[in-house]
Order: sequence, then structure tokens, then C-alpha cells
Amino acid sequence: MARLPSYVEGPLPAKISSASAGIVLERKVIVCGGFQGSGAAVSDKCYRIHPGWGGWNLAPAMSQKRAKAASYSNGDMFIVAGGDDGDGAMTDSVEMFNGATWSNLKALSASTEGWETRM
Repeated sequence: MARLPSYVEGPLPAKISSASAGIVLERKVIVCGGFQGSGAAVSDKCYRIHPGWGGWNLAPAMSQKRAKAASYSNGDMFIVAGGDDGDGAMTDSVEMFNGATWSNLKALSASTEGWETRM
């Protein structure tokens, strides 16, 4: 099981499950999308935290709501791909966050339908 850095303290501002997470620019942890809130609706909201901030802050939202998405982070960028769009379908969109803004990338070339991992 992955562990968050020691400076990540306190709960997220919303109840979140099936979100995407990564670390981007200057050790900021970012958590995006997933099922958020009491109604567990699919969200486009993102939250981030950094040493010295004293808690989670709202980050720029993704352009599309998604949960159960794949993600990748290399410290300079955070990429989120595919996922459940909240309307009962899987999305093929891909977005990249550079620490300040989101950009849309080329869509996935194959359907993600049925890729969900069952545990």
C-alpha cells in the first residue's frame, strides 16, 4: 500500500473514493475526480496540499468529470486518462495538469470499456 508524504495531514475537504492521485511540482500532492460528496456523484474537482499550507486547497478542476481513471505523475506533470464519466459510460479523454492549468491531450485510441479491475 502506497503511503502519502509525512506533510499530508488532515482529511480531504470532501468524502472521496475512486479518485486519481499524484505528486506534481514542488511536492504538491493532488487528488482529482472520483466519487465525491454525500451523494457520491462523479466529480471534476481537484484538491492539493503542499508542505507549509496547513491543509488541503481546491485546485483547478479537470475539464471532464471522471472516476476510476488511470493516472501518471512524474513530478512535473499529472496525467489523468479514461475513467467512468458518471453517465454510465467510460470516457476516452486524456488531460494533463502542469501545476497551474489543465490541457486536453489526444484521446485514448482503444475503448476502455471493460478495463475496470474487479476486486
